[in-house]
Amino acid sequence: MGNERMISAFSKKLDKCQRNYSVTDKELLALVIGIEKYRHYLLGRPFILRTDHKALTYLWETKNLTGMLLRWSLKLAEYDFRVDYIKGEMNIADEFSRINKEEQVFEVREEGYSREDKKEILKTYHEISGHGSSNTMKFMIKQRYEWKGMYKDMERYCESCEICVRDGEQKINSKNKVIMVEHPNQHWEVDLMGRIHEEEGSKFVFVAIDHFTKWVETR
Repeated sequence: MGNERMISAFSKKLDKCQRNYSVTDKELLALVIGIEKYRHYLLGRPFILRTDHKALTYLWETKNLTGMLLRWSLKLAEYDFRVDYIKGEMNIADEFSRINKEEQVFEVREEGYSREDKKEILKTYHEISGHGSSNTMKFMIKQRYEWKGMYKDMERYCESCEICVRDGEQKINSKNKVIMVEHPNQHWEVDLMGRIHEEEGSKFVFVAIDHFTKWVETR
C-alpha cells in the first residue's frame, strides 16, 4: 500500500436534531458527510473506509433499510468502497483523546520574529502560492506562523509585488472564459510554481489540475 499521508482534515458541528441521533447514526452521518466532502477525489475510484465503530461494517449487509438509513445508503451507492474495522487504540483519530494536555507541544518564542524573518516568510509563501492573493497567503501562513499585524503585512506585500501589479494590469480588460467539462481528464489546467528552495535540487514545481474533479498532480 505504500506510505500513507494525510492530505486534508475537516470537522462539523451537529445541529440540535443530529445530537439526538443514536451512536451508530452519528457515525454513519460522519461517513456520509465525509465522503460527500471529498466527492471530487473519491467518485469513480475504489477506496477503503476505516472505522472503529463495528456496527458500520454490518450495515451494508442489512436488508430492508428504512427512513434515514435507506436515504443515506442510496446516497452512497454510487461510490466504490469497502468498510474495514479497526480497534479504537489503532485509530489515528483516537490519538487525540490520549494527548497529554500538560505536555508542551510547541516552543514559545518570547522575542517574536524579526523584520527580516517576516520578509522571508512572506516572500517564500507568496512564491509558493503562485503569487496568489493575500487571502491565499493567510490560509497557508497561519498554519505555522503568527505575529501582530501579520494580515496587514501580507496585504502590503501583495500590493508591492511587481509581478502581481503587472499581471493585475493585464487582467483588467480581459474576460474570463467559462470552461464546460462533462467528465474527468477532459480538460487540465497547468502552471509553474516557483522559484522555491533548492534543498532537493528543484527550482520550480509543475502543477496540473483536472478541471472536472479538481485532482492535482505535481512534478
